[in-house]
Amino acid sequence: MERSGSADGSVDREPDSYVIPVKAQINCVDKDDDTSVVGEIFADLIELDRALRVGVSPYDIFDSDARLWEFYEELCHDYEEVTDAIESLCPLGACFSYDVLLLATIQIEPAHRGDRLGLYAAAGLIDLFQDHCSIALMQPFPMQFGAAKENPKWMRRYSKGLGTDERAGLLTLQSYWKQLGFRQFNDTPYFTLTLEQFDVRKVFAQPRR
Repeated sequence: MERSGSADGSVDREPDSYVIPVKAQINCVDKDDDTSVVGEIFADLIELDRALRVGVSPYDIFDSDARLWEFYEELCHDYEEVTDAIESLCPLGACFSYDVLLLATIQIEPAHRGDRLGLYAAAGLIDLFQDHCSIALMQPFPMQFGAAKENPKWMRRYSKGLGTDERAGLLTLQSYWKQLGFRQFNDTPYFTLTLEQFDVRKVFAQPRR
């Protein structure tokens, strides 16, 4: 995770300064105690609390990136503000924070799929931010049908064994992430997880399949 700030202590008014990129490697340790990288998670920490304190509009933050704007439009379809949408997801309609953890992509090499590794890795990352964020947000989508298919490096590393039916792949991913507690947000393609109710211990207590 990378964050930069003004050296003179002045308030940063640039909306994209409140979107903090997060990258995590997924490592496996073999029987010889050798560690290898078998996947990656790309996410963003959207610091709405910090922005609101200094008068930076959440609207401008989401408008600073086309990908973020798509989430904003769907979240705010039935609400005046994104903070109202977040509150609707929190217990009793009250949030301890408006910060959002956006899970962009989670990818596992073919040899390490089918053992819940993606769930465990995502759960570990969510646990790190649980005390700072109200919700986690994602759009389950099979990457082989998106922009990744135009990336030869990605295709060589991750495409083996992925399905060719987009609808079936989407339903499989949606079911997969529901195991962490993610639920579809209204009739949108986006899924949310209320972090106040998330318990990482339950995830790791589930048997591997």
